[in-house]
Amino acid sequence: MDTMTATRVLQLVSECARALDTVGPSLRDTSEKSLALYRLHSAAILGAALSYVAVPIWNEKPDLQEATQSEAAAEFRMSPDAVAAALGALEHVKTAMASISSMLDATELPGSERTAYAEGIRKVIGYVDEAVDVISRHKQHS
Repeated sequence: MDTMTATRVLQLVSECARALDTVGPSLRDTSEKSLALYRLHSAAILGAALSYVAVPIWNEKPDLQEATQSEAAAEFRMSPDAVAAALGALEHVKTAMASISSMLDATELPGSERTAYAEGIRKVIGYVDEAVDVISRHKQHS
């Protein structure tokens, strides 16, 4: 894919993320179950968009990943309370992934299935570590 097309595709993925996020405030009068369902589907959509669209482009064109992250870092603004909440949530995710890994290690799974889960968990933990790093590096600028 040429750089111009790749850049536009990444912009559209970002627009999708923002569009899904803008619905949040209008959901405050929604039931907890409905809100959870929306969040679940939004997370699945964003995860798929990143995994199947953005990451392959970033693998092919690492300079575009750096540009995307630099742009986001330039706009990074979080209150100290939000930073603390985000870091706490990310730590919770990391702990949950470690628990899932331990549970799966204790089950009878075929080797290929076990390997696929382990790889997925490693990727999630890698994303968590990256998010913690970004928040920690940029929180002093907030």
